[in-house]
Amino acid sequence: GWVPEWTDANAITLLTKASASVNGFFYALDSGSGALQKMLGDIPGLTALLSKDKNKILFSRSANNSFETFLYNVKSRTTTPFPVTTLPEKCVWTKDSIILYCGAPKLIPAGMYPDLWYQGRISFTDTRWKINTETKTPERLAFPETDAKEIVDVVEPLVSPNDDFLFFINKNDSALWSLKLR
Repeated sequence: GWVPEWTDANAITLLTKASASVNGFFYALDSGSGALQKMLGDIPGLTALLSKDKNKILFSRSANNSFETFLYNVKSRTTTPFPVTTLPEKCVWTKDSIILYCGAPKLIPAGMYPDLWYQGRISFTDTRWKINTETKTPERLAFPETDAKEIVDVVEPLVSPNDDFLFFINKNDSALWSLKLR
């Protein structure tokens, strides 16, 4: 199966549904011309998130009974390790395509990812991070288990239009959360 996402009025990304046991692919489709461009492929357990300017892709892959996270530069076709290990589904790009806000697990138990997390067999305790993708500098924003006395597994993060609030859902109980950024 495919996971489609509109990136703007004329573009759709197509990501194969991820599993550690199969190689995944990530495509960009121009809805006007019908042109299809392969962005990433042949990567086990691939999950991906394209930046707003379409120049960077945050992606993760299954590896060593866990997963790894990388940043891919579309123009230079280079891949660099991401400073925080997380799944792209736990992240959101700001409109400048420089900053990523992510929920990242404090601990990743051994297992087949992203399968165990998708199936709900594993739940993470996430720390909130702000990562500058140009400097590769991570900054911790919040520890909900100490700040709010709750364990939060971040899904569906969104940034407000002015990049002043981060909204997300706690996968554990479907509660909506917000975090003031400035």
